[in-house]
Amino acid sequence: MRLFFAIDLDAPARAAAERVGILLAGRAAGLGASIRWVRPAKLHLTLAFLGDVPDPSTILRALAAAPFAQPPFRLSLSVAGVFPSSGAPRVVWMGPGRGGEQAAVVARLLWRRLEDRGYGPGPPRFEPHVTLGRVRRLRTHGGRRLRAALAETALPPISWTVDRISLYQSRLESEGSTYHRLATAALEGGAA
Repeated sequence: MRLFFAIDLDAPARAAAERVGILLAGRAAGLGASIRWVRPAKLHLTLAFLGDVPDPSTILRALAAAPFAQPPFRLSLSVAGVFPSSGAPRVVWMGPGRGGEQAAVVARLLWRRLEDRGYGPGPPRFEPHVTLGRVRRLRTHGGRRLRAALAETALPPISWTVDRISLYQSRLESEGSTYHRLATAALEGGAA
């Protein structure tokens, strides 16, 4: 099973992210960029990608061990950019203006639990973001123009309260990945 942990957006945040995606799609199209935009139902902030896990029971036990020692917090997405930061862009994302530090704490706590069960140590640097789209094609010098356009675009902040994390199974299918939630875990003080 391909597994990953994520912070889910609530319904109003998904709707707001869809509006931002439409705004950014218009800007990108004007630059001649071809981008495959992520459907709102699939938007999430990845905390840990594990890849193929033959037996998820160890992962489920790590998740169920106890609430995470991080109180629920407000996460606010307010900036957009691309990965990688130089060269040809491959991913268009939105990142936190507020709450990114708390998301990083949750990711560290999660990786500690996973390391105790033989996974990890996790990436050396956590960059919290929500992937909005994947770049298919750009005109010559389009990467620089796309970066500039995203930096110049005023985005309405998208905020919601994070009180849990989710474990997902990702299935690769002909029309793209599908996600199936396997379990959730509360942040300390949150509801599971």
